[in-house]
Amino acid sequence: MTKSKTKKGAASIYAVVFITLLLGIIAVSFVRLILRESTSTINSELSSSSRDAALAGVEDAKRAVDQYLKTTGPKASFYKADGTTLNCDFVRQMLTSSTETEKETVISTQSTTEGETQQAYTCVTVDPYSPDYKGTLDNANSVIVIPLQYDPTKNKPKFVTFSWQKISGSEEPKLVNKDYYKKKGEQSTTETNKVVPPVISLQYVQSETAMDPIGKYAYTANPASTGLLFLTPAFHASGATNVGDIIKKRDDSDNNPTKVNCYETLGATSGANNDGYMCAARFSIPDTSASQYLVISLPYQTGATDFRVSMADASGNTVNFFGVQYVVDSTGRANDLYTRLEVRLNSVNPEFPYPQFALQSEGGIEKHFWVTNNCYTVNYLGDGTGEAARCDDSGNL
Repeated sequence: MTKSKTKKGAASIYAVVFITLLLGIIAVSFVRLILRESTSTINSELSSSSRDAALAGVEDAKRAVDQYLKTTGPKASFYKADGTTLNCDFVRQMLTSSTETEKETVISTQSTTEGETQQAYTCVTVDPYSPDYKGTLDNANSVIVIPLQYDPTKNKPKFVTFSWQKISGSEEPKLVNKDYYKKKGEQSTTETNKVVPPVISLQYVQSETAMDPIGKYAYTANPASTGLLFLTPAFHASGATNVGDIIKKRDDSDNNPTKVNCYETLGATSGANNDGYMCAARFSIPDTSASQYLVISLPYQTGATDFRVSMADASGNTVNFFGVQYVVDSTGRANDLYTRLEVRLNSVNPEFPYPQFALQSEGGIEKHFWVTNNCYTVNYLGDGTGEAARCDDSGNL
């Protein structure tokens, strides 16, 4: 009698093995995903903590600069003994009078479920020299006064370049000047990524003293001590527009908008460049011993626009601002992860009254305007003898 061999249950065994392998792969995948997300979360927290530590260094730098400006006796130097390397210990020495060097400043140490987290900033440098002045004009800060202050031991500035409307991605300038749009062939067929750079009012002012710019404008010593530009985006071209002598722009006969090149990519001409901004204008300033200022504002535009001001000497070499915008370089640490930040601190002397407006009132101001083609005379002396026509008698406005 022959016995038959059977393989009952083999299919089930294969199914169990396959399912076991599949479940194992899924379990390993979930473990790897959990570990990856956990590592990502920890790194994100450390990154945020290191940035907070760097910002703490910036805040301490603000207090150190304020203390530096108030201190009349011996004080820590911005630079180390060699006079060229920025001093990482300047902030610590100004705030704590510590003579210790090359040690980080611990902010906090916390114990968490993942372990211990330590926050500190390892180095914070403060540089009183800045290659340019950067800022933002917006509704809250529609007028900004910038001292053209430089190191008196260095070359004097001869040229100033003003750039605005920072380039972002593939944005292109939309020029609203009528002379540009008269040519239909030059008009864009689409408004995608179009940005309208604002008109900028830029005034150059000299003052006889740095402590009283309002009451001591240098009109008496030199009547031609100011200049005014209305920088109007007009041309789709690269490179900064060369304006010429800004003092000549105060003449009423030349009181017209200054048309400026605007372009979506970097360009250069005569040593000046847009440097990441759409529009740029370059002008010359006089050789003077008076204090010099730029008053920039948004006369029409709402919103915000970033800008940059740079100076150069007669040879085109960069002239650094000195004591106008401090450049703070702060490196923060959270465990073994570091974050480095660069921040600009504006230096404003509280005894220096920056003029923001020509006229200010607590209440409303009434303005009356009228249009006529009938000329009339005005008694400007008040005694009936000084009468003069306020318009021509041709019937034209």
